[in-house]
Amino acid sequence: MMTTVNESNMTNSLLASTSLVPKLSSTSVVISERIALATFDKLCFYIFFFIKTASTWVTVAKYIRKSYEEHLFGCLKHAYKIAVVFTLCAPISTPTTNE
Repeated sequence: MMTTVNESNMTNSLLASTSLVPKLSSTSVVISERIALATFDKLCFYIFFFIKTASTWVTVAKYIRKSYEEHLFGCLKHAYKIAVVFTLCAPISTPTTNE
């Protein structure tokens, strides 16, 4: 079975037009690679930025916690002193009975 040139050209053009894989030109491949690299660079930047920001917030949280603990400890010391003073200075009352 021999096919003519026109039939083979038609078959090739039909196969090319119904192909599921689009044909990419070299320019579109270069552009896609650049977009992929730029996206990857941005992703790396955001990951680095997030890690750096998180470590900064951890440092701030540690400082706040330390300051809060020192403040709380100071308040408890003052409360203890006040409680001791009130306990020592409070008048000793004797229970009275109403007869």
